[in-house]
Amino acid sequence: MKTERTDSELPECVSQRWWWRRLVFLEFDELTHTTKWRRLVREYPSYGFSAEWNSWHRREELIAFRLELLRRTDFSQLPEWHSVPVWQAAWIRGVIAPKPERAVCGIFPPSLSAGYASLGRLMWDLTASDESLCRLFISCINEERRRRGLPDTDDPFTRITVPANKHTEKRRGKRNRQVSWLAVEAHDIRSFGIRPLTAGERSRVSKARRELAAFVEPLRRALENAEHLTPKADKAASSGESLYARFLRENFVRRLASRTPDK
Repeated sequence: MKTERTDSELPECVSQRWWWRRLVFLEFDELTHTTKWRRLVREYPSYGFSAEWNSWHRREELIAFRLELLRRTDFSQLPEWHSVPVWQAAWIRGVIAPKPERAVCGIFPPSLSAGYASLGRLMWDLTASDESLCRLFISCINEERRRRGLPDTDDPFTRITVPANKHTEKRRGKRNRQVSWLAVEAHDIRSFGIRPLTAGERSRVSKARRELAAFVEPLRRALENAEHLTPKADKAASSGESLYARFLRENFVRRLASRTPDK
């Protein structure tokens, strides 16, 4: 029975493109094509890399995935995400970064309150579900009751139980699903003629490309604006390498080489 090639059997011209597998604070799952936090890095066991992982997992990984696929389909002139200049990365983030979680209520300036209505000093999201609005409103009321020494109301909204066949409401803007790099890697496998893609891989590539199609024109305009509107001085001042580029370049090799045996 024919088996698929593993990463070690891939040509170097392909495996070296998959830089997300080589970040020192990550482990890569070959089955799910997702990254996991490597809590113990052998080269630097005293540091847990929690800040790097949180930044990567919550935001950077999705940005990197989107750009790496867009580079392969429409923006071949762009470097890999970890090597994009800082001044250019800011414009790219504005287009392909995940949207922030939308609050049910809060205090916002008018320019940021689209879809909200002012009720007193708070802006309430008119597009939120009744359950979310009721739960938050009653929670605010009970906080005020406690401040005034009054008993809480035994309301149904703060003690909602969810039946086994129901799903809790997804917080809008919050992404719980892990980023799978399968679409990018399958695209490379096909582009370099390594082997035919499986039906699942073809489907994943097609789906990812459809999802990213909406970013193509906005990103093209953003890159043009970045080039024409960023002063030369700003380009020069922000030419340093990114955190991920530093990890990939060093991976603690220099740190280890500089150590001397204890005498």
